Amino acid sequence: MKSLRFFCFVAAFATAGCLQDTAIAQNNAIVLSTPFDPSAVAFAAKLGSGRIYGQLVTRRAGGDVLTAAGEKVDLLPAVAYTDEMLSKSTATSGKYANLDPRIKDYSRETTADATGNFTFDRLAPGKYYIVTQVKRQIPGTSLVEAQGSVFYQRVVVANHPVKIVLSR
Repeated sequence: MKSLRFFCFVAAFATAGCLQDTAIAQNNAIVLSTPFDPSAVAFAAKLGSGRIYGQLVTRRAGGDVLTAAGEKVDLLPAVAYTDEMLSKSTATSGKYANLDPRIKDYSRETTADATGNFTFDRLAPGKYYIVTQVKRQIPGTSLVEAQGSVFYQRVVVANHPVKIVLSR
């Protein structure tokens, strides 16, 4: 189940942004040139005393305030591989051709509460990405659409709490 959710998370990236010819192969797949390096992300599998907590809020053009209430929030190790993955996925559309499935073993996820708050505890020191998106229901329908693109922020964790607010 975690694997399925992780690949749904990646699919959310694949739908964001506009096309960039250099990042897309003929089959409309994003190709990552940075190889996955398990030794670079090994810190993320360890437990520590670090903590990241925060909230995602954004304001629509009409003035409505939206949060990530009930949305999945992912924590990824911030290394060259995920740098490229996030950069290309927010700038292009398509599917990942060479997304290494081992990345899910070094990632965590949680669900934002009713006001968009989230927490990740027991983190080893290192650099991480917090990644989520805001969705809203289209008035008068049962359709739900993503509001804007995927939100992400790079966070440095030491052995103390780090508070962040993701906003646009």
